[in-house]
Amino acid sequence: MRHEADSRWRTEALVFDNLYAGTALESRIPVLGDLQRRRLEERLRRALSFVDACGASRILDIGCGAGRFALEAARRGVTVLGYDISEAAIARASSLAEAAGLSDRCMFECVDITTMDFPAADAWFDLGCLQYVERVDDVVRALGHVPGAFSCLPRRGHALNLLRYVYRTLLKGSAFQTFSESDLRRLFTPWARVDIEADGNRFWITKRPGGRSP
Repeated sequence: MRHEADSRWRTEALVFDNLYAGTALESRIPVLGDLQRRRLEERLRRALSFVDACGASRILDIGCGAGRFALEAARRGVTVLGYDISEAAIARASSLAEAAGLSDRCMFECVDITTMDFPAADAWFDLGCLQYVERVDDVVRALGHVPGAFSCLPRRGHALNLLRYVYRTLLKGSAFQTFSESDLRRLFTPWARVDIEADGNRFWITKRPGGRSP
């Protein structure tokens, strides 16, 4: 089952980039497509605002996909190390970084994030990856040495997330996890005074390196 889920994400990673671009099938659904794209754009905007505010010079992008966030962060002068299980997504991200002249500040690697030792960095970013990881505790624990964090995770009990659970688990065959605030406090134990903000069906989790969250 785990191997099958990994195989799906090797192709699914590019679907998310197509959602950003508005070229995915879901993007063409009236109202729903616009709503989904706006939510993705808001997540990207908030992550980049955190890059500007947190003062990090070297960051990790967990589940980087085709590198949309990583490239924008690199344009701000930050060095980004991006990780994803999809070879196709990593190839696209590397090609885009080279075309943009950002290869010196934006490096990508095709890996299984549940089995790796993450390098030192000032902060790590999760723009929708960890909710699909069965061993999320192991991944977050492996990131415990990185002082800053930004994550967006689904809020348990919200009706929209019940629909997402059905879609992801039954139709897509992948893991999908939701969280309560107490779950997140436990999960993010390595980061003191982590900021958790409830926003509709999701939580924003932030921790500025060396200080309070912005």
